[in-house]
Amino acid sequence: MIKDIFEKSKTNKDLLGIRLYDSNDDFWCGYIEDYNEHVFQFRNFDRYGAEDGILIEQMDAIESIDLDSDYITIFTYFVREKNDFDLIEPIPGPLTTENWRAEYLETSRAKNEVISIEFNHEYVVYGLIMDLGEEEFVIEAIGKLGENEGSSLYKISNISAMRMSDIDCRFREGMYKWRRKTGGR
Repeated sequence: MIKDIFEKSKTNKDLLGIRLYDSNDDFWCGYIEDYNEHVFQFRNFDRYGAEDGILIEQMDAIESIDLDSDYITIFTYFVREKNDFDLIEPIPGPLTTENWRAEYLETSRAKNEVISIEFNHEYVVYGLIMDLGEEEFVIEAIGKLGENEGSSLYKISNISAMRMSDIDCRFREGMYKWRRKTGGR
């Protein structure tokens, strides 16, 4: 059965998640490049869809293989759409220093892109800015795999830092768009 799975992955470049014994719940995500009865060669991708080397491992080290989990389905889409993901648009404008929080929130809202916001140097929320007032804003939180985690209202003055267009924001945004396009899973 493993040989059939590996052959399909090799032929079609179908992504698999391979978990090895003693791997602490970590697994590789990629496709089979070659294999025999003793070892396999695996093109691995990092969690952002970038190629992360060729791994060679013994067949008997495999604990399990994920074929069609939510993660593999979403990740397959993400790897195939990666060209759009790599593009980072410049932030328009000169921004003032007095009202920087609101200006960046407005820029993010206008671009409809996921932003990472740190509150009081304590916790971070990723999401889309849905509404913006003078003192508060509403953000639709976006989870690690692009899932909608609901909307919340926050005070603008509690923002201690923001990140726009970083790799984690772009990944979540790509997964969010995929879920909306396909109806999720």
